[in-house]
Amino acid sequence: MLFGMAAACLLFLHLAGATTFIISADKTNNIQNTIDKAQDGDRIIVKSGTYRGNVNVTRPLILMGLDTGKGKPILNAAQKQSAITIFADGVWLEGFELANSGSSASDAGIRILSSGNFIKGNVATNNSYGFYLGPSSSNNTITNNLMRANYVGLSLLRSNDNHISGNTARNNSFAGVYLSESRENTLIGNLILQNFWVGILVSNSSNNALEGNYAEGNRDEGIWLLNADGNALFGNSAVNNLLFGIMLLQSSNNTISGSHASGNLDGLSLESSHHNSISGNRISDNAFGVYMDSSDMNYVYLNNFLNNTDNAYSVNSSSIWRSPEFMPYQYRGLLSWGYLGNFWDDHYAADVSGSGIGSISYRHGSVLDPSPLAARAENYGRIAD
Repeated sequence: MLFGMAAACLLFLHLAGATTFIISADKTNNIQNTIDKAQDGDRIIVKSGTYRGNVNVTRPLILMGLDTGKGKPILNAAQKQSAITIFADGVWLEGFELANSGSSASDAGIRILSSGNFIKGNVATNNSYGFYLGPSSSNNTITNNLMRANYVGLSLLRSNDNHISGNTARNNSFAGVYLSESRENTLIGNLILQNFWVGILVSNSSNNALEGNYAEGNRDEGIWLLNADGNALFGNSAVNNLLFGIMLLQSSNNTISGSHASGNLDGLSLESSHHNSISGNRISDNAFGVYMDSSDMNYVYLNNFLNNTDNAYSVNSSSIWRSPEFMPYQYRGLLSWGYLGNFWDDHYAADVSGSGIGSISYRHGSVLDPSPLAARAENYGRIAD
């Protein structure tokens, strides 16, 4: 059925118990009026154009931006509050550009104060926060979005169990992604590029998983854990950041494994951080491969240290540069047991026994690796940790 409306061209289609509304920007922005009259589960399609004002979503709906040849529809907050705020659980939001939010503490392109939402394929630009997930929001999926030229690209505050994947955060003036007091979130495969302070900041947050993220060209840190405990970082890359590839400050019981830190001042930096596990990483082409200050009981093993100006530097620290326990491994087809240290490209390990573990300890300043590897770490098949 087609109904003419003076305020905006709306097309209502009744499909299987739900209604589809189609909005164009020919006249007045009527997105909010349409949301207010919609029922749970309805769909609102918004065509290309600029829509000014603030939109509040108070019921579970599908809101989809449709590029009709003039780009994504733009929700322009005109520097007042948030472009769109999601209060309801179970909202699907896709295909919009969200711009010009206000500058208060929680103003954003997309502000989420609810759970179970699916946010995909949007662009947030020139906002205080590109995306803001507020207290008690949880189980949201944020995927394949672009956050650029905001103060913070994506911010989570006391927001738990969210899945954040495949997004790009670039050229934001403070941070690409910022987690504060948030737990058990997963950040997978995000591109974090050229932010003017830090790529990913995890602050006062625990039990989060960061996997396969790529942080390059950020002004200070690629990935920074600050007062953050019990987080797992796996398979991340921190490349060509001005100061630190991965930094831990007052952070303990974290795991950093399978990652690559290259072209930074410090590939990996620990300050006042204890009981962290650092294994299976490639740390190369930095001024300092690992820099430790006042950090104790960290286990550093099965890492490759390659072409760093200084592979490792330790001050006021008593960390352990080998595996935490005797462990089984395969080397050149043979099963062996032993403590496994690291591969150092500035050290001849002298593998007299053929076990792959050098008979000459690696010593550099206060760094002591008693079980240096005779070959790169990938040559050691780990049977168990």
